[in-house]
Amino acid sequence: MDFISAKNSSLSPKMIGFLIFNSNYFLFIAAMNKLAC
Repeated sequence: MDFISAKNSSLSPKMIGFLIFNSNYFLFIAAMNKLAC
């Protein structure tokens, strides 16, 4: 999904939840990588 087109369109609560989930998932992966190294 294009971030620019998503940003221009009205943000629905579902989209906001999706972005929050992605950011939390990214932080989780980064933490796991730091523990693994």
